[in-house]
Amino acid sequence: MDVETFLNEAREDGLQLSHWEREDLIGQPYQFARFNKQLDPVTFTDMEYDEYLDDERWNKEETIHLLDLCHRFDLRWPIVEDRFDRERFKDRKSVEDMKERYYGIVNELNVARNTQSEPLAYDAEHERRRKEQLIKLWNRTEEQIKEEEELKEAVRKIEAKRKEREKKAHDLQRLINATAERISVSPDSSTCGSPSVVGGTSTSSRAAHRRSLKRLRTQASLASDQLMPSEPHIRWPEYRQPGPHLRTQEMKLPSNTAQRKLNNIGMVVTSLQIVSIGLEYPPATEEIVKLYNDFRSNIVLLQELKTAVYNTEQELDQLSNRLRTEKNIELPIDPRLRVSEAFYEEFTRNPASLNEINSIEGEGKSSGKTGGKGGKQQKQLPKLAPVTSRRITRMIETNPISMTQTRKKRTTITAEGTLTRSSIQQ
Repeated sequence: MDVETFLNEAREDGLQLSHWEREDLIGQPYQFARFNKQLDPVTFTDMEYDEYLDDERWNKEETIHLLDLCHRFDLRWPIVEDRFDRERFKDRKSVEDMKERYYGIVNELNVARNTQSEPLAYDAEHERRRKEQLIKLWNRTEEQIKEEEELKEAVRKIEAKRKEREKKAHDLQRLINATAERISVSPDSSTCGSPSVVGGTSTSSRAAHRRSLKRLRTQASLASDQLMPSEPHIRWPEYRQPGPHLRTQEMKLPSNTAQRKLNNIGMVVTSLQIVSIGLEYPPATEEIVKLYNDFRSNIVLLQELKTAVYNTEQELDQLSNRLRTEKNIELPIDPRLRVSEAFYEEFTRNPASLNEINSIEGEGKSSGKTGGKGGKQQKQLPKLAPVTSRRITRMIETNPISMTQTRKKRTTITAEGTLTRSSIQQ
């Protein structure tokens, strides 16, 4: 190593500097001189200025001064703006004005001289708006920043809920299609004969209508059985190891059960007085343990079904409102499809309005039966719909689908159309 005195080729003042250098590299050009890239000066003639560069916002002296500064400071625009002679030129120019003027001159001269150069793109108005937005963003208060974060979080939740509901709607459509295909090949759907004309056209029509309703009820029952999953909704502890154990241990809820499920189970059990006051469990016989566990599993099932129906009810309401607003079409929704308070109030006020749920079977059994005096037909009164599950469902509290909920069982559909249970973290 040796101390070498050298000249920087990028300087024109003859300044000599010294630095340590390897002996085999002494006399080589200064290694950083290659980074000294200078712009070619932009010049024009009076004829070119008058024909191509004349601008009412810039006079000729301002233009020449701007081009000189750009050449001296290599387009370092903050320095160009700082060194612009404002005492000589009273009209204040912003950085965007200077950039727009410089790039406009270069593009005009390239076109006039036919240099085949690519035009330089610069949008001064867009740059002004961008800086204005940055200033507003920088000057936000803490309250505004917090409100913006809350809005972003709300948007993420809404988007996640929308995707979940779209997925559930897609799964439901797949299930409906699979059930329709299975019903279409059933024996009942292929043995529908023409009704015989006995007792007039109206009698045969009523008989055909009753047979059709009965067949639809059978198909609906088949579809309902297929919708019910075969595995339990609560994974109860299994005791396979040899040795005795207390049956009350078989009735303990798993530790990973969600809090809302625990609350619903406790509310239903307490309201129906299934367990005596002061006791945690009913008498732990083998039959009672099985029935009690199945009962609590069905409570969880009702909670999940109520949540699904509630979300479907919301979708139907949105569809009805959209049709009413956009196309002026009314979409009536059967009260039996609702789980909102309006449905329970209607059921409490007028139970007879919902007898149609099980009246089909009553009509089928009563048709054709005669008795009493004169062989008059005995009319069988329609039965009310089962209210036990409906009463329990009303006790259960649900939450709309949300990504911030605790762990929740979700019903999914396999390619064969069957239902499986998968646990997801929401």
